[in-house]
Amino acid sequence: MYHVASRKGGLCDTSAVSESDVPRSLDEYGDLLTEIEAGQVLRVSRQTLYRMRRDGRIPSVKIRGAIRYRKADLLRLLAGDESDH
Repeated sequence: MYHVASRKGGLCDTSAVSESDVPRSLDEYGDLLTEIEAGQVLRVSRQTLYRMRRDGRIPSVKIRGAIRYRKADLLRLLAGDESDH
């Protein structure tokens, strides 16, 4: 069982996500992943993901105000290649 945090009115609200809701492989995701999906793939918290983005360890794109992560960038990171893309 996973817990997903979302912001509502400035408070952190957690809701449970069952393992069946989480794709088993990166192939099951689209080309762009949300912060929650990227965190699940990398097995890091949203705060750690933010730090990685801020420190330049993982690139991101902003689409209509929402942060997204490219699957190819996550694959590079998982493979241990943190060089510039």
